[in-house]
Amino acid sequence: MPEQWLLGSLLLSAAVGVAALTTNCTPQQISTITPPATFSGLIPCADCPGIRQSVTLNEDSTFSLTRVYLEARDGEDVTYETSGAWHVVSGKKQLVLIGEGRPELFAITDSSITMLDIDGNPIQSGLNYTLMKH
Repeated sequence: MPEQWLLGSLLLSAAVGVAALTTNCTPQQISTITPPATFSGLIPCADCPGIRQSVTLNEDSTFSLTRVYLEARDGEDVTYETSGAWHVVSGKKQLVLIGEGRPELFAITDSSITMLDIDGNPIQSGLNYTLMKH
């Protein structure tokens, strides 16, 4: 019986910890993102000259994202669009986009967002992964 109590306590503690990490902030709590807001820029592409990316954050916590892969198919641009929900991770100044596939993470600054790796860490590269606010 004590083992079950201990296991239950550990599971509850883990659940509370995860909930604390993913608490949404309202736009009023984050001075650097006040929707509607649009961020765009040119990010690296492994097999094309670059990806022109634009993210629009809407007031209802939804987003739209457009990626234009430059000269990707027989010299022609290829466009992909997606949408979903967004939130800011409390205390981390990280923007999370939840659409198709895995969530996308960005570090928030006063005038930009910068792509992060899957674990929420800066991408280790000399290339530019920053989208500027417009």
